[in-house]
Amino acid sequence: MCLLVAVMVWLSFGSGGGSGGGAAVAVAAPAPPGGQARQADPRVEMLQRAYRALDQGQPRQAIEHLETILRPGEGPRQADPIVHAALVLHQQLAGAFNARHAVWHRRAIQDVVVLVPDESAAIQAMAGWTDTSFYPVLIDDGYWSTLFIRRLQPSRVVMMAAPESPAEVDEAVRAAAEANDRRLNRPDAPPQPGMVMIEPGSPQRVAGLALALGRGQSVFFHELGKRFTDILTEEEVGGLTEAAFRALTERNLPAVDTWLGLTLAGNYPYRYRVSEGNAGIRATTDKLGRNPGNVRFAVAGHLVGDAAQSLYQAMSSLFLDPENVFAFDAYPAQGSPLSNYRMQGALNFLPDRLRITSAHDQGASAESFRQAVRPINPFDLVLINSSGGLTRFNVRGGGHASDMPIGRATAVHFVHSFSAQRVELTHTLAGRAIAGGAFWYFGSVNEPFLSAFVHPNQLLSIARNGTPLGFAARRNTFQPLHQPWNLTLIGDPLFSLRTEPARRTEARPAEHLSEISDWEHADDPFEVLKRRAILDAESAWKSAVTLMKQPDEAPAPVLRLAGLLLIEAGREAEVLQLPDGRIQRDWLLRRAATLALRAQFDQVMPDEMLEAWEVLARLAMVQDHDVAFKAAMDAWWSRMNENRETAAAAQLLRELREAPNLPRDSARLIDARLPGS
Repeated sequence: MCLLVAVMVWLSFGSGGGSGGGAAVAVAAPAPPGGQARQADPRVEMLQRAYRALDQGQPRQAIEHLETILRPGEGPRQADPIVHAALVLHQQLAGAFNARHAVWHRRAIQDVVVLVPDESAAIQAMAGWTDTSFYPVLIDDGYWSTLFIRRLQPSRVVMMAAPESPAEVDEAVRAAAEANDRRLNRPDAPPQPGMVMIEPGSPQRVAGLALALGRGQSVFFHELGKRFTDILTEEEVGGLTEAAFRALTERNLPAVDTWLGLTLAGNYPYRYRVSEGNAGIRATTDKLGRNPGNVRFAVAGHLVGDAAQSLYQAMSSLFLDPENVFAFDAYPAQGSPLSNYRMQGALNFLPDRLRITSAHDQGASAESFRQAVRPINPFDLVLINSSGGLTRFNVRGGGHASDMPIGRATAVHFVHSFSAQRVELTHTLAGRAIAGGAFWYFGSVNEPFLSAFVHPNQLLSIARNGTPLGFAARRNTFQPLHQPWNLTLIGDPLFSLRTEPARRTEARPAEHLSEISDWEHADDPFEVLKRRAILDAESAWKSAVTLMKQPDEAPAPVLRLAGLLLIEAGREAEVLQLPDGRIQRDWLLRRAATLALRAQFDQVMPDEMLEAWEVLARLAMVQDHDVAFKAAMDAWWSRMNENRETAAAAQLLRELREAPNLPRDSARLIDARLPGS
């Protein structure tokens, strides 16, 4: 049976297809996963034993259980969900995915960073990548490029000028992707590790191309016409899932023995809502990468942000390898279900070359966390176990989003509820981490329940073998909550711990590149972080709901501020329920910010005043209301004068007045705590 036929049978029945590049496995029609017939199958119990062995930190025993399922003569050798799950897990533990990493692994890293002014120049710069070596390319924005360079510490940094006749970006992306596809289809080409879905016209298109070129992946173009912050319906996310699956099967990529990577490079929404009968928000990346039987065949990840940020995420995943790890475990040693997920033993599975700093038991407090990661995060991989919500995590002393590590290119795995519920907002746990430099983030968009996360022993025993970290973090078939659920992955799904450090080679800049003798010309990241508004950011709209429930008792300016906050939080329906005369909706977006700020400046403490300032920043970001903005700046100036903070206020106003685009740039300047506050 040919590979494509095997895959199509897998499509129909929700079971495995053919192994990548090898002979297909005969397929029979299985019962659905979890059905009564499956539960009676002795192979399911053996698979469960393998999972339990992993949770207990015994990967060798897990492999033995899996080999019992896969041993010839022990039951029907068919590509059903049980065999598929056993094969996938066995290959992950054996490090077999490294063959699909071949394009990435074999390339040496030229000891240089190429800075470019725009997307068109980035595409041109990546054209110099070869099968034997490549180099990082970043848009020179002064922030993301600086974070990357300071982490990589290259011996040279060069600048590429903008092309004299730049190609239209979408056309250039397509041309480069098509040329790459032709290389991937050569008979001697290694199996592809996955596919990149690019949305034409999106800010992430060039970053998606970078991952396709860097890892040897094909590209699929798909336009959805949504915003990243939209919430998809089940029908919409189903259509997106079908489009991805169809594109992968057309390229003969689904395999019976491994998962693939599926990178979303576009403004695809990261959340969707399930039907009314089972109301709730789910993660788009957890839904994608499944066949019609809901069996996972790919792990999806999502590049986010503008062109500079998303390219930074792609380059960080391709070129940066963790050297030091911070493991923060707030779970008790005993007496709680959380105790089963403690990560101390799991740290033994990390490669010996990594330096590990851990905090647990009495050492796991909010203060110890702050001391470890402030002011600038020194860690490349951060593993956190905690509980809490969107902006807070429950540790001794009380942890907050303002404590999340920032200022370094890092990867974050966060066992926690709701941390990624609003990744676009910088006053949330995930939002602050991502805006502060996290190029890879795994967390939950809703209440996931602890069992949705794989045990730390399983996570690290799989990841240490070169299997992508996102693969290790995903539940396999017949594990708890393996169905489409609430865990999302921001970043490259193929990000991996290298089995050995990448080889660096000397690089000589081409004639059209000019060397930068001192790349420290870029702003200090700490100062940039202040201006990007992610230091000690506080959530402002959390009290708005309470105010809205008692509108007659709230002063009009405060009520209007609450309305503005709820609108910013996507909760317009609650605002629309109020009498129009009380909230004055048509007037709200023009003047409410000014009035509310003036009222709050007379009543609140500095931190709360900064929360109100954040509201104004967000208003300015979406509505060009210069009059209200300038009036509010006057109010800020007066308050700062009263507190003898004139120097900080003057500096702030100078920066604002010099901003090329006041509404846009203000959000980066005044979204949180500022110097002198």
